[in-house]
Amino acid sequence: MRSQCPDCGKLYPVTKKQLRAPKTQVYCTQCKKKFIVAEILVEKTAKTAEANAFNQKKK
Repeated sequence: MRSQCPDCGKLYPVTKKQLRAPKTQVYCTQCKKKFIVAEILVEKTAKTAEANAFNQKKK
């Protein structure tokens, strides 16, 4: 499972420990936006490939 930055779409791996704390926040290393990990979760599927393509277009 991964979390996705709501601003730029960069994906980050999520651990079970991070999901246990519902308000765990991270800073996106790409756009510097702060977001809650559990708010935008992405499974490793075709959607992940779409998100990766989105990230490549933004660079």
